[in-house]
Amino acid sequence: MMRLRGWRNIMRRAFPHMAIPLLSGLVALAAAAQNAAPKSGAVTESVEPPSNGPVLKLDKKYWSGFLSDPKEMIKPGFTGENHFWVKAVLFAGAGLALYRYDENIQRWSQEHKGGTSDSVASAVKPLGQGYLALPLVASWYLIGRKARDGRAQETGRLGFESFILTAAATQFLKFSTHRDRPNESLDHGVWNGPSFSNRHLSFPSGDASSVFAVATIFATEYKEKRWVPPLAYGLAALTAMARVHDNAHWSSDVFVGSVVGYLASKSLYNIHHADKGGEVALLPIVGDGRRGVLVDYRF
Repeated sequence: MMRLRGWRNIMRRAFPHMAIPLLSGLVALAAAAQNAAPKSGAVTESVEPPSNGPVLKLDKKYWSGFLSDPKEMIKPGFTGENHFWVKAVLFAGAGLALYRYDENIQRWSQEHKGGTSDSVASAVKPLGQGYLALPLVASWYLIGRKARDGRAQETGRLGFESFILTAAATQFLKFSTHRDRPNESLDHGVWNGPSFSNRHLSFPSGDASSVFAVATIFATEYKEKRWVPPLAYGLAALTAMARVHDNAHWSSDVFVGSVVGYLASKSLYNIHHADKGGEVALLPIVGDGRRGVLVDYRF
C-alpha cells in the first residue's frame, strides 16, 4: 500500500508537466493525419504520391538567412514590405499603457492564486522552454521531410529560425535593461541599465517570446484549419500569463515578450512567402469640433 501511494503521488505531481506536451503531440498527429487523408469526393488516383514532394534542405542559403532575414524584417520606414515598424509602434503604445498597471496586476495575480491556477501554470510552463520548443520544430521538419510534405518542412525551418532570432532579440533587451523581477522588488520601475550581470533579467519574458514565436509560425502556416490558430495562440497566452502567475515577470514583460515573438515570426513568414503583410490606411477625422487622423491597420 505504501508503494502504491508513493506511485500515486509521483503521477499526481508529474501529470501537470506531461499533460500539455502530450496534448501537443496528439494535436500534431491529428494535423498530420488530416493532411494525409483524401478530401471527400476527391479522385484519389490523381493525387501525387507524397514521396514525389519537395525536399527543403538545411543548406547554406537557409543558414545565411539567419543574418540576412533580420535586416529585411526591420527595414527603416513605415512603407516596408512587412510594415514591421507600424506594428511595433502600435504594440509599443499598448505596452506603455499596460506598464502603468504592472503593480496592480501583479498584486491581484498573487492574491488570487489557487490550486487550479497553480496546476495550469505548472502544466504550460514547459511550452516556453527550449527543451520542448526546439525538439518540436525539429521533429516537424524531419517528419515533413520523410513524408515529402513541403509545408511541414517549411514550418519546422521557419519555426527554428524564428525561435533563434527571437531568443537573440530577447536576450539583447534583457541585458540592455536589467529590470528587476517582481520577486526581486515590489517597485515595477527599477531598471538597472546595461551590464553583463545574470541578475535582474525581467524584461522581456523569454518564455513568452519563445512560445509566441513558435505558435505564430504554426498558426500562420496552418491558418486554414480553424482550430489551429486558437489552439496555438491559446496555449501561448496561457504560457505567458503563467509567468505573471508565478511572480517571475511583470505583465508588461510578458506582453512585450509576446509581441517580440509574434512580430519576428510574422515578418519572417512574410519574407519567405513574399507576402505584403498588413495594410495601413490613414483616415482624416474632421467635424463636430474634432480633428485628427485615424490609423486603420489590418494584420
